[in-house]
Amino acid sequence: FELFQDRLYHKKPEIPVFVKEYMINRAINNRDWYGKIFDEAMDIEPVIRGDKTIEEASLNSLCGNFSMPVKLIWGKSDTLFPYRTAEFMAGRIKNAQVDIIEKKGHCPHIEAPVHLARSLADFIKESEG
Repeated sequence: FELFQDRLYHKKPEIPVFVKEYMINRAINNRDWYGKIFDEAMDIEPVIRGDKTIEEASLNSLCGNFSMPVKLIWGKSDTLFPYRTAEFMAGRIKNAQVDIIEKKGHCPHIEAPVHLARSLADFIKESEG
C-alpha cells in the first residue's frame, strides 16, 4: 500500500490506518474486477499473437475519434503515467488542451483540487464560448 501511494502522490496525504486497511481489503476482494478493467482497456491477446501492436490494442487508437474539446490535467511528478503521456495523448486528440501541474503526482484531483477546479471551469467557459 505504501509503495502504491508513493507512485500515486508527489506528497502523500495522511490516511488513517483504518482507512488504509479498508482500501487494502477492498482491493484484495475486488482483484478480479480490477483485472477485468485492465483486460478491457487493452486486449493483449492479439499483441501476444503478433496480430496487433501495443498501440493498436490500447485505447489510444480511439483518441482520434473524439470530436469534443478535451482537457488533459496531469501531475508533472506522476510516476504511473509520466506527464509526457499527456502531450502524447494531446497529439492524438483534436481540440485537446494540456495542463501540467508542477509537483503533483497521479492524483491532481486530491493533491491540487482548487487548481483542477479552476482549470476545468476555465476550460468549460472557453468551450461554451
